[in-house]
Amino acid sequence: MAKNAICMLNYNGHYDTIQCINSIIKHENISDLTMLLLDNGSNDESVRILEKYVNELKISIGFNTKICNFSELHNIDFQNYRIVLIKSSENYGFAKGNNFLIKHAIRNNYSYITLLNNDTIFTMPSITKLSNFLNKNVEYSVATSNILYYSNADKVWNAGGKLILGTRKYNTNKFVNKKLKKGENVVSVEFITGCFMMVSKKIFTKYGILSDKFFFGEEDYEFCMRMKANKVKMCVLLDNTIFHKVGATINNENSGNVKLNKNLVHHLNRYIDMKYFYSNLKWKLWKKASNCYIFFYLLLKKKNKFFQVVRYVQILNILSSKYDCVDKCLFDKIRKCENINKLLQVD
Repeated sequence: MAKNAICMLNYNGHYDTIQCINSIIKHENISDLTMLLLDNGSNDESVRILEKYVNELKISIGFNTKICNFSELHNIDFQNYRIVLIKSSENYGFAKGNNFLIKHAIRNNYSYITLLNNDTIFTMPSITKLSNFLNKNVEYSVATSNILYYSNADKVWNAGGKLILGTRKYNTNKFVNKKLKKGENVVSVEFITGCFMMVSKKIFTKYGILSDKFFFGEEDYEFCMRMKANKVKMCVLLDNTIFHKVGATINNENSGNVKLNKNLVHHLNRYIDMKYFYSNLKWKLWKKASNCYIFFYLLLKKKNKFFQVVRYVQILNILSSKYDCVDKCLFDKIRKCENINKLLQVD
């Protein structure tokens, strides 16, 4: 029986997805895992290309694979397959899309459930190493690897970190290299990115799955806040690595307005998230401090115009007070807004 379920989403990214799966096949013990791949409403050729790819794997390597729609999921025993491609006509976002997969992984009795971005590359059996570690070190229930930039293999993209007053302090290159030189390969952390996160099944069943209050982003931060509140121990294995391409489509969005709108989504997610963890008074005090930080950050470091930043902070506070989630509708309105002066019209 396979003990690892790998949850992966594809949205218009079939090339990266296929590269990721090929690297997993090359380096992992495939008989010990099932890859659950959800096409999250792609509007390009992804579904056709992935169907062809999965069928070719079945023929060329002899994998037992399955291609299905949402309506068929409850009738499938995932343990019988190495890859299951699930087709969706709708984009459910990161959290909700992964939650569909997590629920079925729990139902199919996998010991460990791993969230994995499709734009990652494996060069070692990182999944096997994580599950073996968690199996032997039962004090830990959530783990990740040292995630390096695909474009710069010597640079750490994410190696976990600490949660501090609504922010996070990442473990840096210097920190990681210092620990590795000392032979300290296991480091306890309070934050793990959803890019690559292995979770013991018992954690999801006891404390819940990902929050779907956020269409894109924040779900890993909210999950880690819950883990910290419930004293669940998490760690990063520094000598265990994967590589992350860090989203080519995101990097291509270079206009000032698009960047500002992306910032707004991120900040609004965090403001709403902290509303659930703080008392009303503490949240308002935290917002005042955060408003000051964001104002000077956008003004001085990002070189945005004064009145543009004032308007930005206004809309951030208006929306965070009114809404309790950033669903797909609100997300799309903010991201598609053409300039900062129209953001007050989002509502």
